Amino acid sequence: MLVASYGGEYCIQGRDKVVGMIRSLLGNFRIAVDGDTATCECYMRAAHAGRGEQSSRTYEVWAECRDTPRRAEEGWRISERKVVVFHQTGHRSILKA
Repeated sequence: MLVASYGGEYCIQGRDKVVGMIRSLLGNFRIAVDGDTATCECYMRAAHAGRGEQSSRTYEVWAECRDTPRRAEEGWRISERKVVVFHQTGHRSILKA
């Protein structure tokens, strides 16, 4: 079973619930299907807060996610993801903490 943990005790269990949560956050998809391959693009803005020694730092990014899903026996699955960053602010180093 798919489990998505978003920090602390906040967890979502089950593929349908995880997909539903993601759909509620992202709403500007552009999708094109060509047979068993597709391209999907959407803009995102993500904010991050540091932990431990980096707890006073933040990092925020504005980007576009470019996914390439392929049809499989189990349904569509992302085979490649590219994130194109348009703007970022703060300390990217907190992502390694």
